[in-house]
Amino acid sequence: MLLVGPILAESADGARRLAAAVLAGAERPVRIDVPLEHADFRRWLVELGLREVSRRVEMTRGCARSPWQVPERFALATQAWG
Repeated sequence: MLLVGPILAESADGARRLAAAVLAGAERPVRIDVPLEHADFRRWLVELGLREVSRRVEMTRGCARSPWQVPERFALATQAWG
């Protein structure tokens, strides 16, 4: 399985271009973990043939968001890093 992430882009269009380039060269199943707030990006991936398997919520305590929870993060790194 090809694990994709992180995807960091200034815009959703940029994230789609990066993902499309990776997916075009994929010759095996692909996993990409997308933050819940990027519903349009997730919907676009579904339109390409990926299926949403589950949803997970990122949680923090004592702060509104963690330093890595930025709008430019379209795919998580944790699964890709193993």
